Amino acid sequence: METAEITQRGRETAAGGARQARARMAETLTRRSGEAAEASRGMADDVGAVGEELRRRGRDRAADMADATAARVERLGRYLERSDGTTLMDDATRYGRHHPAMTAMAGFVVGLAAARFVKAGEQPHRAGGGSGTEGAQTGGARPGGLPAPGQRDDIRPAGSPL
Repeated sequence: METAEITQRGRETAAGGARQARARMAETLTRRSGEAAEASRGMADDVGAVGEELRRRGRDRAADMADATAARVERLGRYLERSDGTTLMDDATRYGRHHPAMTAMAGFVVGLAAARFVKAGEQPHRAGGGSGTEGAQTGGARPGGLPAPGQRDDIRPAGSPL
């Protein structure tokens, strides 16, 4: 088999895998967008109720802001309701091409949120700080001469009652 033929087969295989991944992603987005549309309708109703309450209290400017927010959330819900996964991916790609800085910023924010989520899910470290060999090596002291958590400080100032 020639190098060109191997390269062509590799490209075809990669393209097929990419098509399958895109189809699975579109299917998942279609399913999830329906759930998100339903949630956004409820949120729009809640924000609208907040606007009504603010207006009742005489806070017209804040009520107008709440109403505008409710209208945008409702519009988002309608968009999600009528769009399938392929449309959502195509629209996201188009937006990313027209607004690369905003897309990069959104990716950064999502990355930060994901990192915090992962960090929050980590198990807390054992009390005492780890493997248990630190105290033996340092005599229970931490850097700077401070005693390790749970360790007594054997060095006392002169005249200390303890």
